[in-house]
Amino acid sequence: MNTSSLSPILENTAARNRVSSAYILTGSDTGLLSQQARLFTKRLNCRQQKICDTCTDCQKIDRGVHPDVRLIESHGEIINIETLREIRNKLYLKPYEGRCKVIIIDGAQHLQHAAGNSILKILEEPPPQTVFLLLTPHWEQLLSTIISRCHIVRLGSVNYHLPQTEHLDTLLNIPQSREKLFALAKTISEEDETFENCLEIWLAWYHALLLYHEDPALKDDLFDAYAEQIKKLARRYDRQKLCDKIDAVLETKKNLRFQMNRQLLAENLLLTLTA
Repeated sequence: MNTSSLSPILENTAARNRVSSAYILTGSDTGLLSQQARLFTKRLNCRQQKICDTCTDCQKIDRGVHPDVRLIESHGEIINIETLREIRNKLYLKPYEGRCKVIIIDGAQHLQHAAGNSILKILEEPPPQTVFLLLTPHWEQLLSTIISRCHIVRLGSVNYHLPQTEHLDTLLNIPQSREKLFALAKTISEEDETFENCLEIWLAWYHALLLYHEDPALKDDLFDAYAEQIKKLARRYDRQKLCDKIDAVLETKKNLRFQMNRQLLAENLLLTLTA
């Protein structure tokens, strides 16, 4: 992707007038996320219905003074609910100057739990002519209920490096029989590191499926050898089902920190993933 131009995924969304109320922009280059958020904001509000860089809306967005655009930056600190309350009541008003209001949350992984719930309530009944852009290199740290209501757009490279494991094929093709499933649970849960590596693989795998579900043209280099399987499974599962599986993996990661019975955790997770 040319870093000076808008991502093709976001451009196609705007050109086809199929803009959603919320997006998660994710990738390891946080500067690229910020730049793409600004370009997309201009694309949505440009008076020429492109990124002309000359109209009043484009220029005000560049200067950070557009009345319909709000940028919330975490600067590595917790984003508290008071910050969200400041803008929430204004979201249901019509845009002042542009075609839509855009709320950019840079560093969305730092949302305080209460602030995340506040955004969730907004996304459950999204205001008209309003788009949320959540920028984060760690999308998996967001509330799963927020993830399920956002379109995920991966920009550049993502902070995923698959752990080495001899069980990769089995993890991506979880056995259906109870006997084999429980045997797999026992094998992967014998050591903390092994179990944690498996959870990372599943997280990356269901993320790849969700990305393909969002845009079939999107290629995931992590799973080149499994491209056909991704296409097949992404058609089988709906969006909510994939988000539920991601939520189950994240919940298991959290519970693992509390020294819970590893094998029981693995068994419950595998039962959920095969449901």
